[in-house]
Amino acid sequence: MSRVRQSYCTEVGDSESEDNVDNEQVSFLNDNVGPSKLRVVSALRRVSTKQSPYFKAFYKHFPLELTLDTGAEVSMIKASSADYIGVTIKKSNHSALQADGVTPLNIVGECHFTLSRDGIELQLEALVVNDLDVDILAGIPFMSSNDIAIFPSKHKIVIRDKELNSSNTRVRRTQAFLIRAPSASSVVWPGCYGEYDIPSEIESDCILAVEPHTDASRTKDWPSPQIAQSVAGKIRIVNNTSVPQFIQRNEHFCRVRLTTTIDNAPEAPDNIRDIKTTNYIDSTHTSQFFKQVSVDPDNLLSPDLQTQFNELLRKFSEVFSPNFEELQNKFDELECKGVFRKPEDVGISVEYINPSFLVKKASGGFRLVTAFADVGRYSKPQPSLMPDVDSTLRTIAQWKYIIKSDLTSAFYQIPLAKDSMKYCGVATPYRGVRVYTRCAMGMPGSETALEELMCRIVGDFLQKGCVAKLADDLFCGGNTPEELLYNWECVLQSLQKSGICLSPSKTVICPKSITILGWIWSQGSNFR
Repeated sequence: MSRVRQSYCTEVGDSESEDNVDNEQVSFLNDNVGPSKLRVVSALRRVSTKQSPYFKAFYKHFPLELTLDTGAEVSMIKASSADYIGVTIKKSNHSALQADGVTPLNIVGECHFTLSRDGIELQLEALVVNDLDVDILAGIPFMSSNDIAIFPSKHKIVIRDKELNSSNTRVRRTQAFLIRAPSASSVVWPGCYGEYDIPSEIESDCILAVEPHTDASRTKDWPSPQIAQSVAGKIRIVNNTSVPQFIQRNEHFCRVRLTTTIDNAPEAPDNIRDIKTTNYIDSTHTSQFFKQVSVDPDNLLSPDLQTQFNELLRKFSEVFSPNFEELQNKFDELECKGVFRKPEDVGISVEYINPSFLVKKASGGFRLVTAFADVGRYSKPQPSLMPDVDSTLRTIAQWKYIIKSDLTSAFYQIPLAKDSMKYCGVATPYRGVRVYTRCAMGMPGSETALEELMCRIVGDFLQKGCVAKLADDLFCGGNTPEELLYNWECVLQSLQKSGICLSPSKTVICPKSITILGWIWSQGSNFR
C-alpha cells in the first residue's frame, strides 16, 4: 500500500507573500492528543503557501504538466488525462491513501509511458486515479529514476544536471512571431506531428496561438489555426488533414502569437448558440470516402447505433480511400518496368521501409513519391559539381536554333547498388514489400548520380558548347539548321549507346521560342 500526499492549498494573491491565508487562528494537532484536548492559539503570523514546483513535457504531441511532490511515494495521473492522450491503462493491484493515511484513492489502473522535454526522455510509472486535481502528480519514484532535483528556495528544477529555465521576464508584445521549419526537409503524415522551435524572444513554456503563414506558397489547409502549448522552446503540431504534408527545409512554416489569460471574463449571452467542439485527436482523418459506405440500408439499427457506425467510419475513413487502389496500380506499373522488385528476387533482406504516396501531376495522372528523409540522415551522397544556371543560360543564348528535350523518368534510368537496396524498401497496399532497384527522386545522392551519369554521356558535347543540361532537361543547339541536325544526331547516338531514353512528348525541335527557368529564348533575339 502506498501513501500519497494530495493536499493542496488555495492561493490568494501573490504566492511569494507570507500573508496569503486569511485564517485568524492556527490549529496545532498532535497524534497523541485527542480532539477534546485540542488547543487553539491566536496566530501572530499567517501561514504562507507556496505552489508546488512543476514543469511541462510532451507525450507524443500532447503537452502535460507534471507537479513534483517529494512526499508522494507513488506517481499518479488523472484518469481523464490518461484517456485524452491515449495511453494504455493496465489493471493494478496497488492501493493508495491520501496524506491522512485513512482516505483511499479511487484507482482505475496503472500506466507506463515515456515523456520528453528538450531532448530528455522521462520514464513515468503512474497509478491512474479519478479524483486528482492536477494532470500528473510526480512522486519520489519518478524523481529518483529520472534524476530530478528541486531547490524550492531558488525556484529551480534540475533534470540530469540540466537546469530548467524558469525565467518569466521575456517580452510579451502583441505581435506575430515567425516559425521556421527545421534545416532538413520532412514529410508529416496524417495523424502524426512535427516539432518546431519557437523564437528565443518567447518564453520557453507558454501558450501560443498558431496561424498559417499567409505569404507562404504552401497550401493554407495546414497548419490550421489552433492553440498550442510550447515545452522547452518547442511546439508540436499535428497534421489533422487527410494528406501528407511536405515541409521544405527552413521554410516559413507558420506564425504564432502570445496569448493572455483573462481571469474575470464575462459570461456569454444566452442568445449565443453553443458551439460544438470536436476533439482534434479524432479529426486527423477528414476525408469523405466513408460516405460511399452503405449504412443500414434495411433500417435494422436504431438511430443511435446508426450514428455510432457513421462516427466510426468517419474516424477510419482513410481505410476506404480509393487512393490505395491507385497507389497499388502505380506500384504494379513501375514493377513491370523494373523499378521495383521482390526482395527475394534480388537476394536481399529489407532493413527499412520508406513511406510512399501519390502526388497529382499538373498535366494529369499521379506521380509516386517516396520519402527517404530518415535514410537520408545516415547517407553520404557522392560529391559532384552541379551545373551553374548562369553559365548554362549563356551557352544557350549563343545558339540560333535549338532543340529542347527531357529525359524519360530520369532517375529510374540509374541502377541502384545492391547493397543499398535493403534500405530502400517500400510497402505496397496489397502485394507486400518491394525494393527499389533504380534511383528515385528524393533518394539520397540521386541528383549527383544523375549529374555524373549525364556528364559521362554528353560530356564531350558540353565541352564543345553544343549541348546544355539542367537537371533532367536537355538542350541541343547550333547556328545553322545543318549544324543543329549534325549535333542532334551525335547526341542521339550517345544516348542510344548508353540506353538512356528521352520523352517524345516533351521534345521540341526548332521552336521559335521556349521558356527556360522563367527566361524566354527567342530565335534571333536570344533571352529576354
